Amino acid sequence: MLLLILMAAGSPNPVLHETQWARLGVGSVIETEVVAVMEVPPEWESPKGSSNGMMIMFGSLHSGTSKERFIHTLIRRNSKEVVLRLESEREGKRTVIHAEQKVPLLLEELDPAIQRKLTMTTIGPETIKTPAGEFHTTHTRVESTGEDAAIVADTWSSVECPVAIKEVEVSALFGGKVKSHKTTTLVRFSRAEPHTPAQVP
Repeated sequence: MLLLILMAAGSPNPVLHETQWARLGVGSVIETEVVAVMEVPPEWESPKGSSNGMMIMFGSLHSGTSKERFIHTLIRRNSKEVVLRLESEREGKRTVIHAEQKVPLLLEELDPAIQRKLTMTTIGPETIKTPAGEFHTTHTRVESTGEDAAIVADTWSSVECPVAIKEVEVSALFGGKVKSHKTTTLVRFSRAEPHTPAQVP
């Protein structure tokens, strides 16, 4: 996630590369599960219904464990982009986040100026087993340390899938007062061929 946010910053002289979405057809479904554990000082806990500054920045701050699933369904595509329906599911309730989210088939590579601010390490090839199956992946690590935040993100990526097979992100915010450990795992990967004519309502 950290790397995706940084890529969105763009570059004045972008280098484009084809994403794995180009290899998927209409009807493809990708589902991930995110398990997040957060530790917050008692005095920073967000009471229900409050709107303090911390909630404005982060939504809410609560110690504990949360679990949520995200479902990406490819509903349309052409030669330049795919259109996804993005949904989330939490405690049995499914919500549409984006009815239509456009993703270009060509994306910018990470700006070299941003790369210099990060510690990026390729650890090597690893085989990862998930509920969606077994994948041959490349394990990379991105580390970012700022005045008020330190983030280490380990990502296992595969050429087969446009999202990470697994990602573990450990964060320490506000001088370590708020700690977060988030694990994202691919739990379903239903792949349709790019030439599939079917449409998903």
